[in-house]
Amino acid sequence: MSDILVKNSSSCKEDSVYAINCACSEFYIGQTNILVTERVAQHQQCVRANDSSNALNVHYGICNQGINWNQPITLINLNDYFSRNMLEAAIIKLTWQNNVNITLGTYTIDNFLLKFIVDQYKLNDLLKSKGLDRR
Repeated sequence: MSDILVKNSSSCKEDSVYAINCACSEFYIGQTNILVTERVAQHQQCVRANDSSNALNVHYGICNQGINWNQPITLINLNDYFSRNMLEAAIIKLTWQNNVNITLGTYTIDNFLLKFIVDQYKLNDLLKSKGLDRR
């Protein structure tokens, strides 16, 4: 997976794993092959439509403190669909106590694989650098 890793960037590119913060200090983790800003707009539409299958809408209905739509955080850019989904699932599992996701992602990550991915991508350092290490 590391051979397809694209340099980390704070800009909202496509092919990204991203986070959206809530004012309550919890956050949503997602992945997209489109621009992150476009994906965020889709999430906003789900909230406006009261889509009960959308994690951000579910959280908004419970919390109602305000989702930070204007500053999504690009965590990592990965061109490969499989790798991007694996990383998303690993980050969701790693941050499960603090995220608002309602599923663990596309792939099931056991603890052995989680440790490998965390070490390979230095996820704890990445999350800390992005302010998502709240535990």
